[in-house]
Amino acid sequence: YYFRMFWILIPGLKHISHLPEFSANEYVIMTDAARLIRNGDSPYQRHRFRHSPILPLMMVLNHKYWHGVGKLFYCMCDILTCVLIRNVMRKTSGKRGPSHDQIQKLIAIFWLFNPFIVYITCRGYQDTLVVMLVMATLNLLMYRRITLAGVCFGWACHFKLYPVIYFVPFLFWIMTLSGWMPPRNQNASFLASLSSLA
Repeated sequence: YYFRMFWILIPGLKHISHLPEFSANEYVIMTDAARLIRNGDSPYQRHRFRHSPILPLMMVLNHKYWHGVGKLFYCMCDILTCVLIRNVMRKTSGKRGPSHDQIQKLIAIFWLFNPFIVYITCRGYQDTLVVMLVMATLNLLMYRRITLAGVCFGWACHFKLYPVIYFVPFLFWIMTLSGWMPPRNQNASFLASLSSLA
């Protein structure tokens, strides 16, 4: 978390560090749309705003407190994604032991310190929120919470359209849980879900 805070705070001190703006155009547009909402106007008055109006509502605090509040929210989503990934690994693997725990930690470290993921999160792309919702959907499906999984998946598709590609493997998994698919296809359907996420 502190590693991400560094990349949010330091470029934000432009009057001290003289660094260029480290915010994605998408984040700037969201912040401008949040200002319109705060003033009682429509976020769609902002040129190039083509997103869900819920996202600017989450960015209103950028104008009340600090322009990086939305990025901190995305960082929390990123940390939660790492926790959800570890839950998937624990649930899908029947192995236990120091070596398996070490593999889980290595994958968690790979996610947390992956420069590509850090770049996306700290610049303020909403994909961090979408990935967290998709992983939450997978976790809820594994614990047979079908309704909550559907809610999370619906929100993921609401913010960005591309998670809809996971609909088919998720459907296969639900059919397996509901007994609509023979048990011998259970592992195949779940592996299809995991491979699609990869």
